[in-house]
Amino acid sequence: MTASPATRPSKANTATLLLYVAWVLGALRAFLGAPGISHLPSAGQAGAAVAIVVVILAVMLFFIFMIGKGRNWARITFLVLYIIGVVMMVAGLVSGAPLGLAAVMDVVQVIIQLVALVMLFSAESNAWFQSMKAAKA
Repeated sequence: MTASPATRPSKANTATLLLYVAWVLGALRAFLGAPGISHLPSAGQAGAAVAIVVVILAVMLFFIFMIGKGRNWARITFLVLYIIGVVMMVAGLVSGAPLGLAAVMDVVQVIIQLVALVMLFSAESNAWFQSMKAAKA
């Protein structure tokens, strides 16, 4: 199926929706971890931790928005960040991090993102991203 720049294929629509769901899950996960910042030695460190989380959430939201607009660079950047995030999550789990609700939420988020990425790199979605790139050129 050849996708025109105006029509986003259903796989790309579903993938974008799944990425927004994963983002909400990640934001909830971040807020669940917020009580942990009270253990930081200073208010400045706690403020910096909150600022970092807010910036990361904003950047990820931007990438998801741009993926929905058909920007191939955002799709590739998200994939790279996903791979880095999975490596870090696995390293945390292997190092003996507690396996509570937060860890379950992390795993669910990673699975949702994986499903979305598979859809975003399907032939149908690839054709749409390429058509968007060609239309922009």
